[in-house]
Amino acid sequence: KRLFRYCYTWDVYAREIDLLRLRYGLQTIYLATDDPAIVTTAIQNSTYNWVYVDWPREQLAKPKPWVEFRQNLDEHVPLSLAAELEVLSHADMFVGSFGSQVGRSIYFGMNAHTRTGSLPPFVSVDGYGLCCDFREDCTEADILARNRPMRTCIEKG
Repeated sequence: KRLFRYCYTWDVYAREIDLLRLRYGLQTIYLATDDPAIVTTAIQNSTYNWVYVDWPREQLAKPKPWVEFRQNLDEHVPLSLAAELEVLSHADMFVGSFGSQVGRSIYFGMNAHTRTGSLPPFVSVDGYGLCCDFREDCTEADILARNRPMRTCIEKG
């Protein structure tokens, strides 16, 4: 049984962020990550305004299993997760992982707060879509066979 998810390098996210900037004029980025090195790398990029919850991420350093299976985590983990979910729910675009329940929760929160009445633009760097997550087979044929409408994917995850 796999107890971890692949983590992408900062370059993967940066490339997608730059594309969204070109397309939509993106300037301010709300950042959520387990990796303290990502925060350092991101804020060194002076062409964006960065917003993030500052908390001690070192206890989540890799390689370790998913947070659900870890021992000895302090109160920063659940409280920072709640804070990040709230802050990021007000973002206008999403670049992240839909294979992550946290990533999906952030995007669903964004849908609840959207001011446009349409789905916010998103890039799922791991290739998972809203109608397919790490618990399912995600070939195109599998997704089409489920015949799950987008509204169902958003409302029920």
